[in-house]
Amino acid sequence: MRVAIESPWYRPGRYAGKKRISNSIQTNGVLIDEAWAVFLAKNQFLVGLSIDGPAWLHDRYRKTRSEQSVFDKVLRAVALLKEHHIDVNVLTVVNNVTAEHPQEIYEYLTRELKAEFIQFIPAVEQRPANEKYGELLYPQTLTGSVTEWSVSGEQWGQFMKGVFDFWVRRDVGRVYVQMFDSALAAWLGEKPSLCVMQSSCGFGLVVEQNGDVYSCDHYVYPEHRLGNLRRDSLRKMAASKQQRKFGLAKTEVSAECMRCEWRFACHGGCPKHRIHKMGERWHNHLCAGYKAIFSHINPYMRYMADQIKMQRPPADVMQVASAIASRDNSVPGP
Repeated sequence: MRVAIESPWYRPGRYAGKKRISNSIQTNGVLIDEAWAVFLAKNQFLVGLSIDGPAWLHDRYRKTRSEQSVFDKVLRAVALLKEHHIDVNVLTVVNNVTAEHPQEIYEYLTRELKAEFIQFIPAVEQRPANEKYGELLYPQTLTGSVTEWSVSGEQWGQFMKGVFDFWVRRDVGRVYVQMFDSALAAWLGEKPSLCVMQSSCGFGLVVEQNGDVYSCDHYVYPEHRLGNLRRDSLRKMAASKQQRKFGLAKTEVSAECMRCEWRFACHGGCPKHRIHKMGERWHNHLCAGYKAIFSHINPYMRYMADQIKMQRPPADVMQVASAIASRDNSVPGP
């Protein structure tokens, strides 16, 4: 790492030319040290940091091979990144355990860690037909059954509804939750930034260490390999017939999706989560959750969308939400 920082080949703009290049990295934070922090700051990296909540929740599935906690190392990374003024987005995986604690997780991320940009990612991994969890990567046949740590659609819905109830009453305009930002775009009739909520996909290619290029980081399988950077043009791979077919495949939703009033907001969700056979199509494992979320946030999203159209601050929704909560004892207070 220290060698890379001082290496003679590193010169800003050497490869960019007149193009603007933005760097980002996703990490669990365990190996972030002073040298890494200096490098990330110097090169203006945006850092995505994986943390699933307070220690007892984070360590449920994020331990070393010897079952030791890594939480203190993650907190050390947080401190270093803040010390070097590095922009940080928090990525929180919602699994079968963390899904039951939306309030505690949201409070920890926003009040303890002072996180301002948060992504909640549902854990959905199919159970292999041979029952060996060590063989998850490939091949994955559509069994319709998920691993024990995966989140159900109902759990996903309850978790995001719980997070939303706190966010909408006190953090609009201060904390940015990726899913809520994308939902607001959908309610405005615009294209959400979150790929799983877009009508088609295929714009998030991934490059492996050996130069192999795949259609998506959820599909690093042989049949989705587009070529190799050392031999093939990235432009041609991105515009290839194979990649266009991959992206348009998302539009092939089930009959239930076609009838759904919330299709404009999720378009059937991520194809990787479509693991349940419904007629001649495959249906999303998280469908019940998306329906619960969108129906719950609908009045608030409509209000914020109207505010934006009238060039008024959408954060005014907090006053409305707080008034509603005070009249509804079924909604917990902040």
